[in-house]
Amino acid sequence: MDKDDIYISLRFWGKGLVTSPPPEVRTLLRFLGERGRGKEGWRDLDGVLREAGLAMMAGFFEGVAEHVLERGYEGSVREVEGERQRFVGHREKTYRTMVGPVPLRRAAYQGEGKLHFPLDETLGANRRGWTERLEALVVRAGVEHDFESAADWATLAGVDVSDTTVWRVCNEAGAAVRERKTEESFPLPASSRRSVDLAVEADGFKVNTEEGWKEILAGLVGRVPSGTNPERLVDKTFVATFHERGKFWAQLQSEALARGWSRARSRIFLSDGSHALQEDAQIVFEDAELS
Repeated sequence: MDKDDIYISLRFWGKGLVTSPPPEVRTLLRFLGERGRGKEGWRDLDGVLREAGLAMMAGFFEGVAEHVLERGYEGSVREVEGERQRFVGHREKTYRTMVGPVPLRRAAYQGEGKLHFPLDETLGANRRGWTERLEALVVRAGVEHDFESAADWATLAGVDVSDTTVWRVCNEAGAAVRERKTEESFPLPASSRRSVDLAVEADGFKVNTEEGWKEILAGLVGRVPSGTNPERLVDKTFVATFHERGKFWAQLQSEALARGWSRARSRIFLSDGSHALQEDAQIVFEDAELS
C-alpha cells in the first residue's frame, strides 16, 4: 500500500466519522450545528474543520513520537561517533510543527558536558524545536515576500510567527548554507570543530550627514584567543549600517553564524551596557553570555 492509498483510506474513514461518530466528533458536530443556526453560518466550515483536523493531527504526532519513536529513548547508554552518552531522564519540549505546537517529554543523554536529544535528531528539529518542513515553509515565505507579509502568509498557513522571527530564520538559514559551503571548501579536523571561543560586539553612534544626524549601528565578530579575556579579540570581521535596527541585527547574526557561532565552544556578547543593545542581544544571541 502506497501513500496515496493510505490517504484515500483515511478520507473514507473521515467520512464515516460523521455517520458513526465517536463522542469527540459528536461534540464537534453539535458545535457546527450551533454555528449553522447562528450568525456565523456555514461559510467558515472549511476553516473550522481545518483547525479541528490540525488539533487531531497534533495529537497523532504526539502519539507517534511517544509510542513509535519512544520519545527518542535508545537505552541507558548510547554511543555516537565514539562518544558515550548516558541517559539522564526526560526533558520537556514543545515542538513547532506543520500541524501546530506539540508538547513532548523526550529522552535526554549527557555527553561531553552537554545534553543530547535523539528525538530532536530523528525529527530534524532545530534548536528552537521547529521541524525541517516548518522551517522550510517560513524561509520560503521570507524569500518570496517582505518579512511582514511573510509572517501574514505563514499565519494563514497555521504558523503563528512574527516578522522578526521570519527574518531571523531566513538569515540563519542563509548563514548555515554559507557555513556548510565553507566547511566543504576548507574542512576542519573533527577535534577542532568545537574548540573556538567567539565573541560578538555591538555599539551605536550618531554622525552628521547632509540629511541630518543619523544613527550608525556597528558590530564585530571575533575570536577569543585561548587564555585571554574576551575584550582582546583577533580575526575580527565587521558589520556597520545605517539601516533600521532589525536589519542590522540580521546582518550581525548572519556574520556570526557564518563564522561558526553554532559550533563555538563558548559564545560571548560584548556591549557598553546600553539597555537597548542588551535587550536586542538577549533575543538575537540568546545562547550567548552577556558581558
